[in-house]
Amino acid sequence: MPIPILLRLDARFSPLSRRPTMRCGVATALICLLGCSRSPVAPASALESALPAGAYWLSTEPLVSPQTLKCADSDRYIGAALRTNVTVVYDGDVLVAKSATPQDGDLEIRLSVSGSRFGVVFVSGTARGTAAEGTATLRFSDGGDGAATLAGALSPESPPNVSGDATGTFSAESILGRETCPYAQWRLDAR
Repeated sequence: MPIPILLRLDARFSPLSRRPTMRCGVATALICLLGCSRSPVAPASALESALPAGAYWLSTEPLVSPQTLKCADSDRYIGAALRTNVTVVYDGDVLVAKSATPQDGDLEIRLSVSGSRFGVVFVSGTARGTAAEGTATLRFSDGGDGAATLAGALSPESPPNVSGDATGTFSAESILGRETCPYAQWRLDAR
């Protein structure tokens, strides 16, 4: 919970510059430094209160490299976007989204609050496994057995959602073909 800080400042004019100068006492400055030195982190419950446990849609698609404007193994961008069912539960303060059924894949996303600024709640986490929609699949990994890295923000729009970008290795397959991309976009929405 933020600690309210009251700071008494005296405005005085400096005789040399004719500009107002601010003066505050040593005790007041110490209180300000102690109160202001904490990093602004939103309460973890902000994520759970906006996105309670339940059924969600995961929308995701691989993205091209900003440097090459193509994916690693293709001269063209296929853009295999998909939308799949996930179930959200909480493990302490960590949002855990898992594929709802085997037909939806075996994806596991883990997100936690990483901070806040100007009222925006930021999240970070990992994604591992495969999301599926019909015959389209998108595998999240770090290129090996590890997880892709996620970063995003909570949106208070109605209905609330969380969305962002992912870095890692994203192998997509659909009727359009196959591609492996270094980036992906993702979004969780309530169903």
